[in-house]
Amino acid sequence: MPSRTPRTTSPTVASSGAIGGASNEDGADFRASVAAWAVSFGLAGRALPCIDLPSAIPVCVSFETDNSVDDIEIVLRDGGRVFVQCKLKIHVGEADSTLSSVVAQWCEAVRNGEVAPEQDRILLAVKRSTAPVRTLSDALMRAKSTIVGSPKPKEAEALRMIDVHAATLRFADTDRLRKVALVVSFPSDIALEGITVITGGILARPEAADDAWKALKDIARELARHRLGLTIREWSDRLHRRNIQFRSEAGGSPAAHAEAIRRVLRSYRALLIDRASRMDLRGIGAPLPSFEHDPKKLDLRVTEGDVREPGGWPLVQAFQRFGRVLLLGLPGGGKTTAL
Repeated sequence: MPSRTPRTTSPTVASSGAIGGASNEDGADFRASVAAWAVSFGLAGRALPCIDLPSAIPVCVSFETDNSVDDIEIVLRDGGRVFVQCKLKIHVGEADSTLSSVVAQWCEAVRNGEVAPEQDRILLAVKRSTAPVRTLSDALMRAKSTIVGSPKPKEAEALRMIDVHAATLRFADTDRLRKVALVVSFPSDIALEGITVITGGILARPEAADDAWKALKDIARELARHRLGLTIREWSDRLHRRNIQFRSEAGGSPAAHAEAIRRVLRSYRALLIDRASRMDLRGIGAPLPSFEHDPKKLDLRVTEGDVREPGGWPLVQAFQRFGRVLLLGLPGGGKTTAL
């Protein structure tokens, strides 16, 4: 009797590949959340609360840029930029390889002249909020104040960790580094803050805020895959194409202003279509009523110079090539119809 092959059992712990894949998915989702959060403030025309700059209102959000800090780039209304790194967690210590790589990117950005302290910031966005991370955040914010007391002992130790990692890279300008670097731990309810900002007078239907937030994250993931970015107006247009409706106000928030422009363009386009589909014959002096026609069914063609052979170019193609056309013809030759 043949012996049975023993049944293999699945491992009791997850493989390193599975853990890495889940971590990558979590990281991509967190990056999309941070981007959606920034876009929410841009749509509302509000300044990012964690950026210590006078006009930190986002006007453009891009992904996977060619900068030293490359996860997300946020362009601000006054021309400044925020370079964002997204990390699920960091340990503020000498042995933390994640913090070491973060500081290395900071140093490279400062050394290459990519950031100007008076208008730019480097933002480390951390998903997991811990006491050491919050201490480092407070210490870096304190370092940017002009009138401030000495740091607390834990804050001084957190800043020393940054100096230690910078020293291993032979980077000495730590004062400049402290002026441009920020660390913010984003809580698990980052979606709640983004949805609250969106709901506050931007959407035509506030109950659609959850759908708007999901759409923002979907758009962010798509842009990140292709290393692209959009202006806030373009983010608004993308949401509009996903049936997210905004309030319309020419002098309101960027989202409301974009919606007002869309409505004006739709109205103007409808007017042009209406004019092109009607022929007013009152100008010829005869009591003839206007009639409707379908411009798409007209096969209008033109020829160059005195060529009288049949054929010629379609009228639209002639406009595209020459930019302008002088239309001549005998009475009744079709000039008005062509126009």
